[in-house]
Amino acid sequence: MAAAEAPGPRCMRSSDVRTRRSRGRRGFTLIEVVAASSLLVFGLLASAASITRVKMARASADQEAAALSALEQASDMLRARGVTLSWQQFGGGGATVCAAPGLADGANAAQPARVTVDFFTDETATVAAFGLPNDLDGDGVAATGNTAQLGADGQLLATVLPYVLTLSMRTPNGGSRTLTWNGILSRAR
Repeated sequence: MAAAEAPGPRCMRSSDVRTRRSRGRRGFTLIEVVAASSLLVFGLLASAASITRVKMARASADQEAAALSALEQASDMLRARGVTLSWQQFGGGGATVCAAPGLADGANAAQPARVTVDFFTDETATVAAFGLPNDLDGDGVAATGNTAQLGADGQLLATVLPYVLTLSMRTPNGGSRTLTWNGILSRAR
């Protein structure tokens, strides 16, 4: 009978070594965790910035809609009063026609925004917005320097009364913005 051989050192194959190494490495390395966390943080910051921009744009759009509504309301008020009454009530340059609810004044945030009106009564003045000079009093000649006078009938000499409504408001980002609305009142003679 042959003598039993004592077991000797066993040689491992290279595939066994790779298998053992990969089994020992079952988690993420610190660098992989930091890289993944950084991507997640930057993604969250970009989302937060985008949400903030959307909210500011929404607030600005809501504010502009309110401002345009106030300008339209002031224009309707002037049309309802007509040429003579509008001039008599608001004829001084920059007169306040109405307040703009929910909006702050562009120059003083503590004050509400207001709609002001400026009328144009000089036929000889050139105002690009209206294509003046025009025949504002209906006499066939655009030569009268001031049609803002009452005639014998108690009516304003001007039968066509161009105007500009102006609203200056505080924007959501703290700046100010001015909106204008051009219009023309008219009456038959």
